[in-house]
Amino acid sequence: MMMMNVPEDVGKQAIECYDICKHYGRGKSKIQVLQNLAMRVPKGKIYGLLGPSGCGKTTLLRCVLGRLSFDSGLVLTLGRPPLTRGHGIPGSRVGYMPQEIALYNEFSIKETLVYFATVHKMSRKETNIRIDFLMDLLNLPDKGRTVGQLSGGQKRRVSFAVALIQSPELLILDEPTVGVDPLLRQKIWDYLLKFSIEQNTTIILTTHYIEEARNADVVGLMRNGKILSEDSPQSLLEVHNLPTLEGIFLKLCMADSKETGSNENVAIDIGVDSQVAIDIDVDSQVETTLPTEKTSLLLPNGTPNGMANGHSHSYTNPTFNQVDNTPKSDHDDDVICRSRAGTKSGIPKYQYDKIPWKLHHFLPSLMSMWALFVKDIVKLCRNPGLTAFYFMVPIIEVSLFYLAIGGTPMNLPVAVVNNEIPPNLSDAFLQQLPDDIIIQKPVATMDEALDNIREGRYFGIIEIPANYTAFMIKRFTTDGIIDNATLDGSSLKVTLDATNQQIAITLQTTILEAYNSFIALTLKKYGINPAQAQVPVVFVEPIYGSLDASFTQFMVAGVIISIIFFLAVGLTSVTFVVERKEGLMDRIWVAGVSTCEVTIAHVSTQFLVISVQIAVVLLFTFQVFKMTNEGNIFLIVLMCMLQGLCGMSFGLLISSVCDTEAGAVQAALGSFYPILLLSGIIWPIQAIPYPLYYIALALPQTYAAEALRAVMSKGWGVDHFEVWIGYVITTAWWLIPLALSALILHIRR
Repeated sequence: MMMMNVPEDVGKQAIECYDICKHYGRGKSKIQVLQNLAMRVPKGKIYGLLGPSGCGKTTLLRCVLGRLSFDSGLVLTLGRPPLTRGHGIPGSRVGYMPQEIALYNEFSIKETLVYFATVHKMSRKETNIRIDFLMDLLNLPDKGRTVGQLSGGQKRRVSFAVALIQSPELLILDEPTVGVDPLLRQKIWDYLLKFSIEQNTTIILTTHYIEEARNADVVGLMRNGKILSEDSPQSLLEVHNLPTLEGIFLKLCMADSKETGSNENVAIDIGVDSQVAIDIDVDSQVETTLPTEKTSLLLPNGTPNGMANGHSHSYTNPTFNQVDNTPKSDHDDDVICRSRAGTKSGIPKYQYDKIPWKLHHFLPSLMSMWALFVKDIVKLCRNPGLTAFYFMVPIIEVSLFYLAIGGTPMNLPVAVVNNEIPPNLSDAFLQQLPDDIIIQKPVATMDEALDNIREGRYFGIIEIPANYTAFMIKRFTTDGIIDNATLDGSSLKVTLDATNQQIAITLQTTILEAYNSFIALTLKKYGINPAQAQVPVVFVEPIYGSLDASFTQFMVAGVIISIIFFLAVGLTSVTFVVERKEGLMDRIWVAGVSTCEVTIAHVSTQFLVISVQIAVVLLFTFQVFKMTNEGNIFLIVLMCMLQGLCGMSFGLLISSVCDTEAGAVQAALGSFYPILLLSGIIWPIQAIPYPLYYIALALPQTYAAEALRAVMSKGWGVDHFEVWIGYVITTAWWLIPLALSALILHIRR
């Protein structure tokens, strides 16, 4: 049976870790980062966590802060497990300085400190007093200077000030002296000693500079996910009879390398109810629930390690007792850890008062959201080039669409082989061809014209037969059957380069319209009814739209929402990626900001930008380029707003999933063409093969484009299915990715 080495004064230290195990990966790629780790940090002391890079120091701190779940074990931070609702861990009771600078370069020193003070819900008066104190204490430069203008050492001190702004009880510094010069390193240690002595602040810092930790009250030597030894520097030197901590660490590492043993894997599952109950077993689960009136921690008797009163002690890899899921006691306030062979009697009991239930524990903080909102606005204002780009892009895109798409191709060179001598009716026909569309290029022979069209000089050939006028007169004045020679001699032969379909269709349409005008004038001249030459199919005035509607009119609805959608995707797809990469997300998570608050603040900020973009797009559509609209402008604006929110939530989903800007950009770009091509924006979805057709229906813009097209071209309202279903699906595409992004952020935090 494995006994858990837990002292009777459990819960009295600032930080207590017992048998913490944590791994990353699965199967063959599984890496055990923390192995039955035990650590105790006394209150009001400086604890130096020493170890090489990659030994698990940062992982341990993330577990202590509630930023990372662990496989098994027990962590108490300031007397309670982290993430206990209302406990303030993560939250304002802890100050955190990550390895990265984790500051906004656009902010001034004062704005940076005010931002984090607001996140911690400090009053303005308290904030100003604290800023003046820290500016003087840390010898910071002028508070109006922006962070981007500071040197590396000055940025480190500002980052340190951010960790101290709310006067935390616990200060956690992750590699605070890495990459700094010795003078600044000594200054940082002077500040730490000052805070520890004068304000009774508990400080835990990680470092791989072993000898600099002599100033710490307690040193924990860590290697391969284990605390090899934990004691005051002087005691370690005396016990091991060595002159340096580096020598002691080397000795312990060599001894640890010789040891062999197996690690137990313990599953953990956390649930929330009216009590906190922890049952630990090799194959059991750990269940944690919130307390009601008081919370008791019942743990197996272990050998006290002697740190309760600040005395020196030493841990060597303690492990948990194997226990079963015995029934809970009658007290709903107990945290229980029972041995299989033991009973409740004789188990040391630690009680702490219940944190009263308050509504604000469950609601987003308005101050935090306001701080995040103002932060995003300031970043926009401090990047005028980027902000101008956000507002210029929709102008450029919508202008390019209306100027370049859907218009009639112009100045098309066409070879004309006129075999009629002298030209009569053939010349009358050629005069009906519009000069701005077709540039006539007379060519002597058909062979020459074919050679030129094969070389790409012309888009088509119009061949007029000899005696064209005579055959035309005979065709329309002869009674009875007309011979084939007359039919052939009165026919124009057109040869096209059909590789460009739009140009080929334009030439066909233009030549046919010119011929109809020519034949009507000719027949009227000879006293013949022009209707005799028309095809006996009459297209009456359409119910919706017009017979001469351009391709632009078909595409405009889809293009409007696609521009708005993808502008929103581009605006938000790297939002979380950049802040996560620079350590800023870690900082606000430790400050107690919730995923809900972050999501709401980002959506609010980006919605302002998107609203301006929507206004620009609609203004240019209806006022500058005079596109027709038969429907309610409110429905158009509403659909644009929903599509902007839809693109924003899709971008936030990409940002929450991706770890790098390159990955986020690739995901955003990769989604562009599938959505554009399958949503019926460029071509009707009725032309899509059926397996792909159903995928197209599930995209965010398919029904939206149809709905907006029905509103703009037909004047329909929400009483039509084609309209309201577009709004419903767009709303779903907004809410579902937004919820998923919040969930992923919550999981990844």
